[in-house]
Amino acid sequence: MKTDARIVLVMNDTKVEAEGHLNGNVLVSEKITFKRARVRIEATASAITGAGLVLQLAGGDSFGVLVTDLTDTSNATLPFTVGSRYEMRGYVSTTGNIVAERIDDANSGGGARDVFQAQVTARTGDVLTMLGISVDTSTVPSNEFRDVNDNPITRAAFLSAALDKIVKVRDDDLNGTWDKAELEN
Repeated sequence: MKTDARIVLVMNDTKVEAEGHLNGNVLVSEKITFKRARVRIEATASAITGAGLVLQLAGGDSFGVLVTDLTDTSNATLPFTVGSRYEMRGYVSTTGNIVAERIDDANSGGGARDVFQAQVTARTGDVLTMLGISVDTSTVPSNEFRDVNDNPITRAAFLSAALDKIVKVRDDDLNGTWDKAELEN
């Protein structure tokens, strides 16, 4: 009988999801999934670098994105070009870099919008700090705040729940102000 065994070292405060069966009061894991803070950016490429690209939101904030050999670019027109719109999904590495797991061409036909999703690390009033930038939610109409189930919630309920959560904001008209805000986890 062949048995595969792997040892996984997990640091404190690392979020994981484990699936398996109980043997007494011990979980015998058959699958472990690491839960990293998810990052999603849909924006315009303002620069192409040796390690990836820079995505810039209409409001002026920009993010360097690392593209690796493991990045899925099968739905992107290559090579990347400045001025093209891309949708990037990835995570923040332990060194603080945004690493792309997938980059697709963004919808450019009349439905162009900026999307920014990341973990909220601080909040002051209506302003959320996400990946080191200030996201001012005061421009979001009061009927455009959503909970994790996409149900409408009040601005106050959204803001009180946002800290340490993943939040997605959208600029639907590319005018540099946010039009919608959603709790993602």
